[in-house]
Amino acid sequence: MLSADRPRQGACANATLAEGPNFGYVDIDGEELDEPWRSEQFEAGGKLRVFTNLWLTLAAFQITQKDVPELDPLDPTDSSYVLNGENRSRGVEATLSGELTPDWSWWGSYTYCEYEDIDAGIDFERFPAHSASLWTAYRLPGGPLQGLRSGIGLRAKSKYYTTFRGAYLGDDYEIVLVNDGSPDNSLDLAIQLAESDGHVVVVDLSRNFGHHKAMIAGLEHALGERVFLIDSDLEEEPEWLLEFSSTMAVESVDVVYGVQLALSLIHI
Repeated sequence: MLSADRPRQGACANATLAEGPNFGYVDIDGEELDEPWRSEQFEAGGKLRVFTNLWLTLAAFQITQKDVPELDPLDPTDSSYVLNGENRSRGVEATLSGELTPDWSWWGSYTYCEYEDIDAGIDFERFPAHSASLWTAYRLPGGPLQGLRSGIGLRAKSKYYTTFRGAYLGDDYEIVLVNDGSPDNSLDLAIQLAESDGHVVVVDLSRNFGHHKAMIAGLEHALGERVFLIDSDLEEEPEWLLEFSSTMAVESVDVVYGVQLALSLIHI
């Protein structure tokens, strides 16, 4: 809805309710997921012209989803699914966009978002709580390249936490990366990760000592109560470690290891 004559402001609102069958999605036992996917979305906001060709938009939103299929991380074949339960995202967003001159346009936005795992009854940052973007473009008004448009932009976002099937894994963990004389830029990438994430620890060996001694070095630097060993080539799925942890808890054992029966299967 916009005001009459020369509009300077407007308001809008919408509500969407959706439901659909999860046809074609099966669990790890080959059974079709029988619960339908459900979604509720509500949004309301307003738009204000702050200058001749510059608009400010403000909006609040809430999105609730239930039983959305996600790949089962415990399935190494990536062919089965699980339902992720009920969750809710809500927040506000602001956008300022328009033309500063007939040839110079720009667009900036900011979003604040809260996430809630309704089934578990906890709030955490599954998605960045704060995110912002700024983009600008300029069109050449004359000359042999008249009409050519070029632009630049940037994005920024706050941290968010690791999840498994959408569930909060917590903040009490560390990742120890052991560089066993890698000839490529693996060490540089590992150091960059450690500088941006306090959970990451880098152990750099002076040369290649071999797989066994690299594991021993990692164990000597690990501080956690439970330590899981895995190669970084992703030949083994990192999600399998959660099944290892579950086996340790259920069977009250100190050590769990896997035996590879085939290239695409693993047995615990």
